[in-house]
Formats: sequence, C-alpha cells, structure tokens
Amino acid sequence: MHGAGQVVDGVLLELPKTVLEGTLEGPPVVGTLVGALAGVVRAAQKTAAGIAEMAEGFDPWGSKRKRHLVY
Repeated sequence: MHGAGQVVDGVLLELPKTVLEGTLEGPPVVGTLVGALAGVVRAAQKTAAGIAEMAEGFDPWGSKRKRHLVY
C-alpha cells in the first residue's frame, strides 16, 4: 500500500508542492523555474520508487526463496 501512496504522491502532489516551495523560497522567476525542474525530477523519482515497491510485493508464483539457516 505504501508503494501506491508514493505513486499518487509523485504523480499528483509533488510537482505543485515543489513549484510552490521554489517560488516562495527563491528569487521570483528563477525560483519558480528551479522549483518546476526539481518537481519534475522528484515526481519521476517518487513514481518510479512506488512502482518498484509495488512490483517487489507482487509475486504470483511464489518465486521468493526462503532462506534456511544451516547449523
């Protein structure tokens, strides 16, 4: 479920949040441009991380091997 949250956050919320942060914290025009660029990169990273986490949890044939301790 955490992976789905990351995908939604990356796709819907990260870009506007980062643009707003860049606009408020940086110089008027440059801050907005840097915020938009950083937002695109962060959104892509969060979306990819969420997809990877969901793919890791998907195991249709039980192919994850269990490790047995040998003494």
